[in-house]
Amino acid sequence: MTTKNSVRTEGAVLVGRKDGAYVFIDSVFRHDAELFGCTGTEVYPVSAAYADELLSFDQMGDRYTDYWADRTKDSVKEDCVVCDGEPDEDGCEYCDYQSLEEFCREIAQYDGIDSMIDFPGWAYVEALNETGDLDDEAEYADCVGCGRIFGGSHHPGLDGYDEVYNRKALVACLAYEDGAVSYDYARRVIFGE
Repeated sequence: MTTKNSVRTEGAVLVGRKDGAYVFIDSVFRHDAELFGCTGTEVYPVSAAYADELLSFDQMGDRYTDYWADRTKDSVKEDCVVCDGEPDEDGCEYCDYQSLEEFCREIAQYDGIDSMIDFPGWAYVEALNETGDLDDEAEYADCVGCGRIFGGSHHPGLDGYDEVYNRKALVACLAYEDGAVSYDYARRVIFGE
């Protein structure tokens, strides 16, 4: 086997779905004989309707309560008769801090759906919609895992997938992770190079 140093091939190849998350192979790399493998991304599809739901106060309030309280605590005055020196979700005019709802509305206004999902994942959205198994078209892809997701004992192997879309690419990836095939072979099978 020829060892190539610092070689990396990238793309986004949908290989399967497990536990509702869609799994992509993003790159094949080889830095040296000891450091090689594949990187990937696991995403959940987010429809426009679900994006609206995520931006509701109930969803945002649950996510941002601790962050709001942390940002607000420096504004709270110990002797306040309105909020009794504790952050109040309704805000406090005396202490001059905004309510949790205003705080969440501001985040939704400036950051939009990006505040509730890890990244839009435009490269992944098209592939998600092409699967034909979504009830509503995906507008976004929410990243739930990325990096070295194929190696080691934590990866379920072929049997751990609910659906396999590209068996050949997935098998090549897993074989490369185990050191059973070469970098060139894995790259060729996964990315068609």
